[in-house]
Amino acid sequence: NLLLNVPPDRTGQINAADSAALIGFRKLREEAFARDLLKNAAIYPEEAATKKITTLTDNNIQTYWASAKKENAALIIRLPLKKTINTISLEEMISFGQRIGSFSIESFDGTAYQTIFTGTTVGRKKIASFAPIETDQIRIVFQKSKAAPVLRNLGAYLVN
Repeated sequence: NLLLNVPPDRTGQINAADSAALIGFRKLREEAFARDLLKNAAIYPEEAATKKITTLTDNNIQTYWASAKKENAALIIRLPLKKTINTISLEEMISFGQRIGSFSIESFDGTAYQTIFTGTTVGRKKIASFAPIETDQIRIVFQKSKAAPVLRNLGAYLVN
């Protein structure tokens, strides 16, 4: 769901200018999120670096990853090549409830992780935007949760 706050006019119709703007917005949104940079990425829970997770990028709304930890659970994302990224989308498996209370996204600079985004709840979908970074490794840390985090999808993009 995307709340746009575009009310109908007094005749019950959407104004033509609003309608045109919404169509333009849809085109921009589709272009921005058309190429998921995690397509060939390897995703692992930090505590089990050999256990690859494929359910977070399979585009199946029925599959998910459930953390073994309630607090400070982390995912490591390794890209085959360095990519420039400025947006990451996260989706909780809402049928298990909204669990995540705080999280951070970190980029590996070759020697250490640097925080590039901090957030609170994720819910149905959180789109985290930050300054463009070039990296081949990202870590997402879920600091606080009501219960062990359960995610159904991750994506990374370069949104212009």
